[in-house]
Amino acid sequence: MGELECAEKVEAWPQPSSVGEAAINSGSGPLLVAYATGDDKFAVIEIHRYHYLVYGLPNDEALQGHPLYGKGLSYYSVHRVRHSKLIDQLEVRNAVHPRHDRAQFLAGKEHYIITFQDATLELVITNKSAADLKVHVFDDATQAATAFGTRLS
Repeated sequence: MGELECAEKVEAWPQPSSVGEAAINSGSGPLLVAYATGDDKFAVIEIHRYHYLVYGLPNDEALQGHPLYGKGLSYYSVHRVRHSKLIDQLEVRNAVHPRHDRAQFLAGKEHYIITFQDATLELVITNKSAADLKVHVFDDATQAATAFGTRLS
């Protein structure tokens, strides 16, 4: 029998504020996810290898409709999904490739969910080294914009 899918809060990451949304830049270079934190700071998550990104519903008023609500998913939080069905689905989709290697495809894959007031962000990344995923915290949005330039606007 397989392990049950669940969401676990990532306590080491800055948690989102109960108001506001994320700013997402998925252009050239790493994916940047920026948001105000619950302790009045500004976080920028820098991801160098992402494979799946969905930003939208449910918002905080409909979070109970998410399949992982009641399985650890909570409001205004960063979560890592254990035993992710989404990663399994992505692996099945990719299996049609003639050189698909299941173990290689799954190596380092992580599923994250960040819940905001007006939206939910879900992403699947490859995280094999410290260079693949970085979490930055700034005193305010201006400092973050200075560090990352116009990529946060």
